[in-house]
Amino acid sequence: MIRSLYKAQEPFMLAPDGHGYMGVVMYDDVTDTVQCHICGKYMSNVCFHAYRTHKIFAREYKQRFGLTLRTALCSKKRSKQHSEVMLRNTELQKKACNLSIKANRDKIPRPTYNGKGSIQMKNKYGCCDLQLKARYDIVKKCVLRNPITSDLLKFDRKLPSLLVARYGNLNKARVVFGDKTRVGGYSNPLPDLDMLASLRRFAVENKRLPTPKDFKSENAPGDYCFGRSSYYRHFGSWSNALRVAGLK
Repeated sequence: MIRSLYKAQEPFMLAPDGHGYMGVVMYDDVTDTVQCHICGKYMSNVCFHAYRTHKIFAREYKQRFGLTLRTALCSKKRSKQHSEVMLRNTELQKKACNLSIKANRDKIPRPTYNGKGSIQMKNKYGCCDLQLKARYDIVKKCVLRNPITSDLLKFDRKLPSLLVARYGNLNKARVVFGDKTRVGGYSNPLPDLDMLASLRRFAVENKRLPTPKDFKSENAPGDYCFGRSSYYRHFGSWSNALRVAGLK
């Protein structure tokens, strides 16, 4: 019994100057053979027959007769044999690769990425220009000011090294991102949570919002020992500090 390998709606379009139909592979399930569109003969492997007899490659054959490139042109028995061979070769390759990795595990260098290379690699690690700017803007929204290196390390640990590798330093990255540059540098040793806790404690105890005059000196006795200059450095402005503390 001869039937089509693929279900299709009639009528079928005849193959021009050939046998069978366009986009249809005719299969004989009694002899387990496939029909050639060019000569009409049935055989177990049309790809080999088309190249040897008609001097046409499988890719060109499929395009000529409207078949997809993934369509099989061989019998089911031959297709099963090909699958078994490919699976066996794949398993052997995996075993050989695993043995090689185990034998040379200490010699293989650990993969590192410095933010350079093709766009595909940059996209994979979130290191293209747009992705770096987006990561920088996220940190900026978190601290509500122009972030410094300590802020980047706090919210995105790998971002500072990527910016330095890509642009040279943080100020050059700010120029590319359209942000303001900073002159000089300073450390950020004071914990933000303690500073915010001082603002909230002052508001509860005095029943009013704290002002910069209430935090004049860092050497003042008591719990409110953070100077207003520290709040300006950490949060950009007094209003931002109150907003982060949840008082505004």
